[in-house]
Amino acid sequence: MSQRTLSSHWIQSPLWDGFWMFAGLWAPALSALIYFSLRAFSGAPAGAELPVHDMQSLAGIYLPLSIMHRITTPYAVLATPILRAEIRQDPTRYVWIPLAIFAASIALSLCFVFHGAFGFMS
Repeated sequence: MSQRTLSSHWIQSPLWDGFWMFAGLWAPALSALIYFSLRAFSGAPAGAELPVHDMQSLAGIYLPLSIMHRITTPYAVLATPILRAEIRQDPTRYVWIPLAIFAASIALSLCFVFHGAFGFMS
């Protein structure tokens, strides 16, 4: 990583930061491209079922990209010295609100998982 100057608003460069900020756009598209390429170049006859042609395979391709983005973003904000002083000045904005959003997301997902309307799902 290049030396960050005080006048710069970019972690590395506008291109590098934009690449990772918009990972939610390119990562699913890249996953779908890989997924459909596996199907197209498999050599199987048309209409034949492939073990890699299901939603779990698509999720398995996207999961590493998704995890990489979700782990590196909080690390970049909370564990590097870039925002350390600002986090100390305003912990509500950088610690407590994200923790509340995380807890609410988990609670909401549990409500859907255990709701009777979704009993048909395994």
